[in-house]
Order: sequence, then C-alpha cells, then structure tokens
Amino acid sequence: MRTTTLLENCHLFAGLEKKELANLAHATSVRRLSRGQMLFMEGDEATGFFVLLDGKVRIFKSSAEGREVIIRLAQSGEIFGEVAMFDGRQYPANCIAQADSVVLFCPRDAFLRLLAKSPAVGLKMIQALCSHLRIMSQLIDNLALKDVSARIAASLIERCRAGGGNIIKLDMTKSEWAKKLGTVGETLSRNLRKLSTAGVIRVERSAIRVLNPAALEMLARGEK
Repeated sequence: MRTTTLLENCHLFAGLEKKELANLAHATSVRRLSRGQMLFMEGDEATGFFVLLDGKVRIFKSSAEGREVIIRLAQSGEIFGEVAMFDGRQYPANCIAQADSVVLFCPRDAFLRLLAKSPAVGLKMIQALCSHLRIMSQLIDNLALKDVSARIAASLIERCRAGGGNIIKLDMTKSEWAKKLGTVGETLSRNLRKLSTAGVIRVERSAIRVLNPAALEMLARGEK
C-alpha cells in the first residue's frame, strides 16, 4: 500500500488535499517492527512522532531495578511520541512492539510546515494531546492516591464502561495488566481471587464478569 493511501486512512491526516498528502508522504517513512523490538528508548532525541498503522506498541517507564509501569498500550490508528516532538526534547519513556507492527514516522520539521498550512490538522493534534493528558492525569491519580485493590477495581470499572457491559475480555496478559496498574502479577492475581471469593466478580476462561458493580464502585473509591 502506498504511503499516501496510508496517510489518507489516518484520522489525523484525513481531509488533506492530494498535494499536501503527497508532500507529507515524501517526508514520512514506514517502519516495520518485530514483536519485542524497541522503537525508541527514554532519552532518545525526539525528531518526530509516530502513527501506529498496524499492531500494538507498549509505552512504558522502567526503574534501575527493572520494575516497569505501562503508560499506554497504543492501538492501530493512534499517534504517539508527539509531546516530545513538539518541545524538541527527548522521548520521556520507552516504546516496544507488543506484536509485529507497522508504524509511520513523521519528522518534526515536515509536520510543523504542514501545521502552518493546515489548521485542521493542528486541531486534531490538540484533541489527541488532550486525550493523552487525561490518560496521564488518571494514571498519576491512580498511582499516587489509590492502593492496589482500588486501582484494580477502577480498572475493571473503566473497562466495563469501554465495553458497554459487565463482561471484560482479557486482551492482555496479567503481567501486562499488572504493569499498567503499577503492581506485579502475583498481587493482581491475589486481589482478583479476593474479589471472586467475595462474589464481586467471576473470573472466566478468557474474561472477567462483574457480578456486583456497586461493590466494585465502592472499592474503587477506597471504601472497604
């Protein structure tokens, strides 16, 4: 598939004129990543941002002891790395491919030229930045103000709302889920067993069914 077609199918660039797409396509490049391959590391110079065309990537921070906190799991069609690109500094986190993935790299200079000509693209980028800001705000709130059980309850509630029901499909490993919550897999499993024993949830083969949403809401608020 041509780069111009890939750009047309991306929400950020939808609506651009053919000439603008052609100019942008000339400046961008497509990168293919194997599962487990690093795209960038914390401290690398941020020369541009990325659009995930296919697959899944994990954006995370890690400590010197090897502890990891997942900031975000980017899905197909999402942009990432744009904040560091705007301030011209380094990437503040690491990025690794969760699965075989295809990303589009957009250099900073080319994108800034596009912004000067197409304000609509700027508005879409602002929307994306605001969305990521909300995610970061929630992450800080969870890690700083809630204990592990409350974080797990809040995560279950969030995923129920996103799915529109009381059944949560397990689309990530427990290890990945634990890292996203700032804990470890053993602690996650222990808390899930407690919730199951209390009749709040039922862990099924490839899903979790919420049986008592009110109790889960109370736990997410820190009410035992």
